[in-house]
Amino acid sequence: MKTQLKFTIPTMLCISLQGIIAPSYGAETSTIPNTNSTGNNLESVTVTASHTPVSIRDTASAITLITKQEIDRRNATSLSDLLRNVPGFAVNQQGSRGALTQLRVRGSEANHVMVLVDGVNANDLSQGGQFNFAHLTTQGVEQIEIIRGPQSALWGANAMAGVVNIITTGERPVPGQRDNRNINGQLEFGSFGTNRWGFNLENTSGSSQIKFGLHGTETDGTNISRQGSESDGYKNTTFNLSGSTFFTDSILASINYRQTNSEADFDDTDFVTTGLPVDAESKTDSEQRYLGASLGLTLLEGKVSQKLIASRAETDNENQTSSPVNDVTRGVRTGLRAQTDLFFSEHTFSFIAEFEEEDFVQRGAVSFGDPNRDESVDTFSVASEYRYNGDKIDLSASSRLDNNSDFDDAVSWRITTAWHASDVATLFGSIGEANTNPTFSERFGFFTNFQGNPNLKPEQSLSWELGLRSQLIDNIQLSASWFDATLEDEINGFVFDSTTFLFTADNRQGKSHRKGLEVSLAWRASERLDLQANYTWLEATEEMTSGTQRDEVRRPGNTGSVNANYNLGKSNLNLNVSYNGKQFDDYFPPFPTPQEVVTLGGYTLVTLSYRYNLNDTLQLTTRLENLLDEQYEEVFGYRAPGLAGHLGIRFQL
Repeated sequence: MKTQLKFTIPTMLCISLQGIIAPSYGAETSTIPNTNSTGNNLESVTVTASHTPVSIRDTASAITLITKQEIDRRNATSLSDLLRNVPGFAVNQQGSRGALTQLRVRGSEANHVMVLVDGVNANDLSQGGQFNFAHLTTQGVEQIEIIRGPQSALWGANAMAGVVNIITTGERPVPGQRDNRNINGQLEFGSFGTNRWGFNLENTSGSSQIKFGLHGTETDGTNISRQGSESDGYKNTTFNLSGSTFFTDSILASINYRQTNSEADFDDTDFVTTGLPVDAESKTDSEQRYLGASLGLTLLEGKVSQKLIASRAETDNENQTSSPVNDVTRGVRTGLRAQTDLFFSEHTFSFIAEFEEEDFVQRGAVSFGDPNRDESVDTFSVASEYRYNGDKIDLSASSRLDNNSDFDDAVSWRITTAWHASDVATLFGSIGEANTNPTFSERFGFFTNFQGNPNLKPEQSLSWELGLRSQLIDNIQLSASWFDATLEDEINGFVFDSTTFLFTADNRQGKSHRKGLEVSLAWRASERLDLQANYTWLEATEEMTSGTQRDEVRRPGNTGSVNANYNLGKSNLNLNVSYNGKQFDDYFPPFPTPQEVVTLGGYTLVTLSYRYNLNDTLQLTTRLENLLDEQYEEVFGYRAPGLAGHLGIRFQL
């Protein structure tokens, strides 16, 4: 259980200069053309599951790929809508478009999953260490790669439950390839005064490539509170620039720049009568800047690869409420990383040294306490990975040592194995230990009724999984995973301090448990019809002071989805149905009534999308969201939008 922050968290701006094998932080995906819409192509190559490229067939982890083809077919605008179909994922949106949107993976906390944007760590350390998916649209996204399970040994803290890698860069140049230029864009209007626009320009010439994009979203929004009639609007403008060039055949430099500016309205809380949201003229202004650079070199005909990577990430958030003093949070993450990879036939060795500095600034009005803080944490890490890829067996072992200025040394590790029982079936398993450091907000934050605890310890998790990937017949793919995780020193963000009469955070004495089953099925029913189904059963509990276990909040026990795509030649019809079972949430009635646990009912979201190709240049699109007009809440007291329709046009030159 964590402190549930009630303000928006923006996306980011990022710059990275890539190495030959991978961009900054080493995360990149290269995909062989996929003939289906499931995103489960086993010939895809990824380094999110490793420090060096490896095919999905040879990995021993549960992996999901969402391709640009699938994004276009679904005409999806929000990344969180796509993630609802991923096994093991639970999405909680705190109201309408632009409101805080959290992702929990396999029953974990929102800050237990690392989000990479073009290989750069995008978790917002200034606001809970989580990533707010409200501000990242699908515009300009080429592919999304997801790996579930403990990944701290590869990627460090925040990767306790998995990694989501979002790729927006253009296709990397190949020396000697033909010049190519591509321009595409879109314009869309819809319900609640919503409009979206954007364009991308990509040019490849010789050994260089550049991609530029500018996108915007604006909506009047909907009323998220149960009372009143005020709509909560949202604005988002995103600019991105990427480029890469070969200095020589063995030296590649690349640059990625992404900036997001957003403005989101949000409601106040009625602390006197209901304890629920109430209309208010409040908003959050956000600005993000990410800078980074890396240079890669390959030697000895590709047997040795070296990369040096530097990065700087800045995130600023300002909450404007009825208070004469605005609340401001700022986070800065600066890192330097060196990586060497050695390739010997079926054997691969990787060695990494990394330094990271994190800075946190908070400003606000002094009331029950002083929120004005300037804090900093340094971490020096060394990591290694060994991988063996044979004909029948694939093995990997990775480890990481984090020397942190504020906490004891932390060791994370992971061992995996995959057995190719036949040409169409692979059994895999993994076990690993991961960690997540307390966030600056949990240690030093000060909000309306919350005061941080600087004495918190890092959380530790031991996880294992067993899985199967199989092609049942030529056109049916099945994957299934059973996972089990035990969490120690879980941070409870709702501890009442009887001396200050405020809430604070503390480590639980007992253990929390997460276990579940994930199943995915993809069926190419015909040349025109593709079907995909996913189901997750989850049990996530935490130990109370009485020694009893209770269900964790915002973790539905059952989730699932079905997607049907029918290609009509000049047009495409897509139907997506996602189900979210009942879940629990915390409710804080006005003082002196104690905290309660409430039940949020299950709901089914139906989206129907249609695309018609007028010619090779123009497409007409239409989309109906929440077709059943479900009335539901993913966070107690915050109403979700109802039925909405959208109409748009796309062009490509």
